[in-house]
Amino acid sequence: MKKLIGNIFKILICVFIIGIVLFPFYIIILTGTYSTQTMHLAVTLKPGKDFLYNLKLAYADGKLIYWVFNSCYVGIARAAVTCIVCLMCGYGLTKYQFNGNKALSAIIMATLMIPTSLGMVALLYEFRLLGWIDTHLPLIFAGAGSSFAVFWFQQTASEIPNELLDSARIDGSGEVNTFFKIAVPIMRPAIATIALITFINSWNDFVMPSIVLQNTKKFTIPVGMTIVNALYRTEHAPKILVVVLGILPIILIYALCSKQVIKGLTAGSVKG
Repeated sequence: MKKLIGNIFKILICVFIIGIVLFPFYIIILTGTYSTQTMHLAVTLKPGKDFLYNLKLAYADGKLIYWVFNSCYVGIARAAVTCIVCLMCGYGLTKYQFNGNKALSAIIMATLMIPTSLGMVALLYEFRLLGWIDTHLPLIFAGAGSSFAVFWFQQTASEIPNELLDSARIDGSGEVNTFFKIAVPIMRPAIATIALITFINSWNDFVMPSIVLQNTKKFTIPVGMTIVNALYRTEHAPKILVVVLGILPIILIYALCSKQVIKGLTAGSVKG
């Protein structure tokens, strides 16, 4: 009986904490259903009647759909490219010994101390030479060589027993087959973690899209918010609704990938 009461008490505490965490998000979503005038007077815990009107204003002549789509596909593409490049790099630096291995790893780690903004002018010049201005290619490939992701995959690859890889080679498995069929499944939690972190960084990125993109239909959500802010300086409800649309995909993706992310964050924390 005491154990049952204790479990119920723990569940109630968890529900209370979840309610505290989700309540601000609920208020933000709720505010998007009120008109600006009503919002300044009083906002209750019940949904308002102006959701469709605010959505029409936030629609921004059809550009909102483009912005959401652009943010989604750029984030997915950037996460995929980053995982492929950094996974191979981190695995190679950990499992293959060659001259300059440690020096190369040290150089990659040293780039973590260099602010991204220092290379912005050089990146912009490079993108102009490649003809990538006003395209999504810079947003996808600019952060593909993430030193943090390389370091993360190095630590994960170090947990793979060399004996397991050697036994696969003895059985006739090639290096590529060993990598994709043995190493990649073991490193899947770390891949999910880096993919989610990269997607969130891409979704929230404002500086790079605002510099390289010119056509408003190619904008991502953060840059598109500035358009909505300029269109409706006195209408706050549509701007809040755009913010809600910018937050929801991140919450949904994290909810779906949370188990893999937790596994990736705790990998190697327990020995034996």
